Amino acid sequence: GTLWVATEAGLAKLNPDGQTFTTFRHNPLDSSSLSSDNVFCLFEDKQGYLWVGTLGGGLNRFDRSTQTFSVFKHDPSKSYSISGNVIRAICEDSSGVLWVGTRGAGLNRFDRQSKKFTRFLHDEQDSSSLSHNSIYALHIDKQSNLWIGTQGGGLNKMNQSPTGSYSFTAFQTDDGLPNDV
Repeated sequence: GTLWVATEAGLAKLNPDGQTFTTFRHNPLDSSSLSSDNVFCLFEDKQGYLWVGTLGGGLNRFDRSTQTFSVFKHDPSKSYSISGNVIRAICEDSSGVLWVGTRGAGLNRFDRQSKKFTRFLHDEQDSSSLSHNSIYALHIDKQSNLWIGTQGGGLNKMNQSPTGSYSFTAFQTDDGLPNDV
């Protein structure tokens, strides 16, 4: 029942009076504040957490009970960190897995228990890899398929084998039009 608004000046929440907003902003002196004022996308998961994708500040998880943010940023020294800090899309599959799309750094699967990310990137040598690293849209359909819209690589469908490995099928235009979704 709460209206959340992503803005370039923080995360805004419409107050119960329906007239005013509370705005959450980055405070460099508070590690539990929003990591960047430039908020790009929002997603509320099945557990009631609000996930906030930012432009340059990585991924944030807002905890309503404490009114604080947990921040997940790319760390080049940790292969299990999120792959990039510009978050463009977030969704959750039927198993409760969180998927995060970045600009230029591919797709990420978040393991909530370990707080580690698995990265999926475009590989020129592998036609079953993600077709492009700039993700602009994520969608889970009624059959639990993950669809990935890219900038320049068309539309991708994620395929999971019975052994748990992943591959991608790319759908691209063949009429000379850009493959931006």
